[in-house]
Amino acid sequence: MGAQRVCGDCLGQAGIPQAVESLKTVLVIDASELIRGYLETKLVALNYEVLTARNGFDGLIKLKNNVPDLVVMDDTLERTSAIELLTEKTAEKATAGIPVILLSQRLSREQLVQMAKFKLAKVLTKPIKVDALLREISDLSGDDISFDSTP
Repeated sequence: MGAQRVCGDCLGQAGIPQAVESLKTVLVIDASELIRGYLETKLVALNYEVLTARNGFDGLIKLKNNVPDLVVMDDTLERTSAIELLTEKTAEKATAGIPVILLSQRLSREQLVQMAKFKLAKVLTKPIKVDALLREISDLSGDDISFDSTP
């Protein structure tokens, strides 16, 4: 997925940044500043580069300009709908193969059928179970993320 990048927090001898193989870029698109910030904090702590967008229009611009390795997005977006964003993503050769995890509070059967044509990697319900989301990200990225299974 992602190419080798330098992690500024991963300092080696004499304070020189070391290359990190598994650093990948995740685009999080959600209207909620709380959800964007929370997911960004969790993913950055796991050495992911995170881009955030507050609406579908902003998300589409960041998707095209940055070509992330993974998109985590809400199903209800403003300015550009989730369907419009997914349609544009699929139409662009550079972004067509990027996996998408869709977060939904309530997805009707009709909406689910409409979304099926986009071959979403996973649909997760809100409120988000972070361990389930991180497990999906781990599976999609090929990264080994360890999980705390204590209750």
